[in-house]
Amino acid sequence: MKPKGRVLQKYRLPLLAIYGLCQPCVRWEVTGMIDFSPLWVTMKEKNITQYQLIKSGIDNKTLDSLRKNKNITLATLESLCRILGCTPNDVVRFMDEPAQETDPETP
Repeated sequence: MKPKGRVLQKYRLPLLAIYGLCQPCVRWEVTGMIDFSPLWVTMKEKNITQYQLIKSGIDNKTLDSLRKNKNITLATLESLCRILGCTPNDVVRFMDEPAQETDPETP
């Protein structure tokens, strides 16, 4: 008897095809286009620490997502803007293409 995980894995690709999803639609490829580095610059300019964000209602897991440039909700973005007194452009920027790793052996 096969473990359930293997059975589900067997049917994953056909289900993606049924729902019209394709490989480029995978979430991890999209997150490379979001960059929260403006947030850290804005926080430094306004002298606001991560601890102050936590005390203002931003969850520690959300801060971890921000550090890793993962997706956040619009409600979180709005909360950050209200706490920092800034606009979304001061928190996030969208890159045209995801950052690609370079091969050290390639010039």
